[in-house]
Amino acid sequence: MTDRFSPTDPTGIETVLDARTRRIGSWGELQEVLLEDAWNPRMLRHRSHHLFRGHSRADVPLSSGLSRHDGRQVVLEKHLLRNFKKYARSHLEPNEHEPSNFWHWIALAQHHGLPTRLLDWTYSPL
Repeated sequence: MTDRFSPTDPTGIETVLDARTRRIGSWGELQEVLLEDAWNPRMLRHRSHHLFRGHSRADVPLSSGLSRHDGRQVVLEKHLLRNFKKYARSHLEPNEHEPSNFWHWIALAQHHGLPTRLLDWTYSPL
């Protein structure tokens, strides 16, 4: 882990999202839009190209749970993750492997409600 808190992906390349807002008038129209060009032959199913952030207003800025803690993200993240790992390891099943790298630990911590640098996204509009 570095001492720098950055919104870049693990490769260090900053990602720019092209977010657009579209008003949908019916459930049928929503399904039509979500399934446009969505067939994924590898998965043998439809997978929408649309992601949802779980907020009804597009003008609300993107910010992680960790970034809302007055500029002390690096120190806070280090302590939260250390304590999370300590307690999580004691709850692993005998045949269960612990996460193999920093990003897997962060994703698991986010899943269990810890504030992290990650943003939540979903394929589900509901």
